[in-house]
Amino acid sequence: MGETKFHELAGVELFDVGIWNGTTYTDADLDEMVENFAELSAAGYDFPGKLGHGEQELLEREDLPAAAYIKRLYRKGTKLVADLTRVPDKVKTVIELGAYRTVSAEIFDKVQLLGKTYKNVLGAFAFLGGDIPAVGTLDDVVALYNRARPRPLVFSELAGASRALVTYDPK
Repeated sequence: MGETKFHELAGVELFDVGIWNGTTYTDADLDEMVENFAELSAAGYDFPGKLGHGEQELLEREDLPAAAYIKRLYRKGTKLVADLTRVPDKVKTVIELGAYRTVSAEIFDKVQLLGKTYKNVLGAFAFLGGDIPAVGTLDDVVALYNRARPRPLVFSELAGASRALVTYDPK
């Protein structure tokens, strides 16, 4: 198996202020997500991007590798924007071809890490498409990766905490 070529993608919109699934998110909430990302990534946690979530059995499995990692998270106006790293060549291609036109942010409202309680943590995000993309088999996914497993961002959720999956279409 040949070595996988990885890319970086800059300025990927992940989220916007507004009311999502009945919860209001403000500029201050996005700023808190950015601050939490900076602190947790400095502590060695990875923030993955996935290819879909939901009813796609292959793509929702927890043991599959990520399709990208957030390298930098920042706010641009009312938008939460990410620069991505370790995006495999084939994943970059299917994103550029429009196979994944929307994203879904996984936002945790209360998590405990590093002995501290965090609110508004963007734990991960998913690229969403209407159908299973060109990367649709386990062999396709396995062939994309030649790296060790990252340190996962594992949450010890507190009583009453919830995770919101918020679909955002930057178009």
